[in-house]
Amino acid sequence: MLNKRLLANSYDFLMFDLQPIQETSCMNYNSDYILIFPKKSGCVLHLSDKSHALDKNQLILLSPFTPFQFISAQKDPINEDHGHVLYFRLKALGRTFVDSIQFQQVKTMLEKSRDASLFTGDSIKNILFELNKIDNSFDFKHVITVLNIFENLSKISPERYLSKDKAHIQDTQKVEDRIELAKKFINNNLADSLSVSKVAKQLYMADSTFSRFFHANVGITFRQYLISKRVKQATKYLISTDWSISYIGAEVGFLSLSNFNAKFKSLLNVTPREYRHTHLNMRVGIESRQSIKGQLQKQLN
Repeated sequence: MLNKRLLANSYDFLMFDLQPIQETSCMNYNSDYILIFPKKSGCVLHLSDKSHALDKNQLILLSPFTPFQFISAQKDPINEDHGHVLYFRLKALGRTFVDSIQFQQVKTMLEKSRDASLFTGDSIKNILFELNKIDNSFDFKHVITVLNIFENLSKISPERYLSKDKAHIQDTQKVEDRIELAKKFINNNLADSLSVSKVAKQLYMADSTFSRFFHANVGITFRQYLISKRVKQATKYLISTDWSISYIGAEVGFLSLSNFNAKFKSLLNVTPREYRHTHLNMRVGIESRQSIKGQLQKQLN
């Protein structure tokens, strides 16, 4: 039985995340593989070109950047009893592991999920049983269970592909290009008063759509990304200049010294003044921008 307290509330995870099936008002985009396992009927899965009525004893595997939406097929709203969605972040395994011979069969199955793989029948009963044992705790046994699930699923042929030979609305490269455009605009305008609305306009997207799009594909919210970039830029100024703390805060876009101090400490566990004092040695060889970049990355991670 799933522990309700352990269901995560964000996409900021390392390898996998378990979420209940939830009705949404628009298409969702995600940069991870998605395994849907409904527990009863009454919910419809909408893809870019197809709709599929979900039912128990089904598994649907979607590839990254596949637009999808859950809609109730009945008067009653969708709730946790309808099933769950397992988000699987392939890049968490590392390129060497993913490219290994041992992982090849699973990798092939994941690549084919671009067409929305549907698995049904008695062959998935054991997999469904294992899925029901997963929760979002930090026990390593769940990592092993998730990998076993994908290995066992790779040995089964899908009943069919829900989107076979159909083009997705969002092409992977187009999504990545839009994310990079948003990041570039943010990075080039850190000192300005940036808002969701300003960045969304650069992508010709509605504010709410952009917020969901950015969160799903970057892994953190727009605000979290903006603050982290401002703090990172501030660390460079603290090391490479003799500017005052208040001036640096304003230069990277913080509206007050107190807000700058608070956000800086929340990320790095020290104040800007303390950070400058403990990193004065980094001024030696300051011309080596690559060296500084590496040291700063360690601090921010």
